[in-house]
This record gives sequence, C-alpha cells and structure tokens, in this order.
Amino acid sequence: MSLYLGIDVSKRTLHLATPEAFLKEFENSPRGRQKLTQHLKKLKPQLVVLEASGGYERSLSEALQDADLPVHVAQPSSVRYFARSLKVLAKTDRIDAQVIARFAAATNPAPSEKTPENVKKLRALCDRREQIVGDRVRESNRLEACSDPDIAADLRGSIARLKQIEKDLDKRITQLREADAELSQKASKLLAQIGVGEKTTNMLLAHLPELGRLKRGQIAALAGLAPHPRESGSWVGKRRI
Repeated sequence: MSLYLGIDVSKRTLHLATPEAFLKEFENSPRGRQKLTQHLKKLKPQLVVLEASGGYERSLSEALQDADLPVHVAQPSSVRYFARSLKVLAKTDRIDAQVIARFAAATNPAPSEKTPENVKKLRALCDRREQIVGDRVRESNRLEACSDPDIAADLRGSIARLKQIEKDLDKRITQLREADAELSQKASKLLAQIGVGEKTTNMLLAHLPELGRLKRGQIAALAGLAPHPRESGSWVGKRRI
C-alpha cells in the first residue's frame, strides 16, 4: 500500500502526518531535519509533500532530496483550496500536516526536481545581493532625511561598504555562472534577448532552473504568466494570469 506523508513547516517545528493521523513533531533545525530524514527512510513513503513556507521549507526539501526521498513542494493556495473542499475549518500545525498528506494522496503530484548545487549557490548569492541592495536603499533614504553631520557621515560610510559588498557579490555571481557550462549557456541565450540584462538573467537562472527544459507554455504557466480562460456556457470572460 502506498504511503503518502504531509509535513507542515514552520520556523521552529516540523509536523509529520499521514492522511489518517498525526505522527510526530521535529525541530526545524539541522539536527531535527536529520532525525526526520532518518525516520522517513524507515517508513519508505511513496511521496512526501511539504507546503512552501517563505523559504523555511528549503533546507528540509534539499535534505530529503539528498537522501533520495521523493519530495514535492506544494503551493500554499493549492493546499488551502483543497482543505476548503474537505470543509476543514480548524487550523493547527497537526491538522495542517494531515491535510497536506490527504492532498498528497488525492493528487499524487510529481516529485520536485533536485536543484543542482551550483543553482543553490547562485540562488543564495542572488538572494544575498537583494538583501544588500535593500539595506543600501534604506540607508540612502535615511541619509536624505538626516540633518546631523556626524550621523550623515556614518550613513555615507555604511552606504560605501554596502556598495562594495554588492560589487563583490556581482563578481562572485558572474564567476560562478561562467564556471558552470549549463548556466553559462543559458545565460548567453538570455542575454541575447532585447531588454534582458545581467540582473534579470541571474535571477531567472537562480529561481527558474526549469528554463530550457520545459516548453514555452509550461514555463509561462510555471512563472505565473500564462493567461487562463474564464468561460461558462455562452459567457466568455477575459483571460487573466
């Protein structure tokens, strides 16, 4: 009999359940994820589904994939609408884990592809660059409103440091991209398109690794850019993404 498991992911905890019952709680920490992985390997599930949770699920999904366990990361909206269809109104971590497991058993989604190591590294570098840019913009805004010369000098120093970090990250991103044959090839094709520059290319390579492996309609749908029909009987509404 196929075993489908659901994991509710939060910042500090991981709740594991089958469609029938809650099983166990683990810490969302390196040690907790290791214990959960070992536990799952003993259970030998058909599929493990976890809900995307603001990035808190990423370390777990990667750990399970490294252990050769079939994992699917589901969109929260898909699980939420499924829960509504079941008329599940209560919401706790344990109930959520069980709903995710029921979603897994009912839909049997395909396991998520394992992310290559260089793509993981590129994603981390691009995410860090975005954080640094955000910090620099905030410091610049503070400088514009600052009337104290000492604080202004401190802000200018902070902005200069952040600009240097941003420059260093750009260099590391380029080096990583050029050292990987597949990333380099994809980058060349993207940069050849009008209006696509270095930053857009890096973000696409980091966060949309399926580029080049899916058909244009599939990749558009995955990126949320495919217009979906809205029709009922003779009524035809506007298609929306």
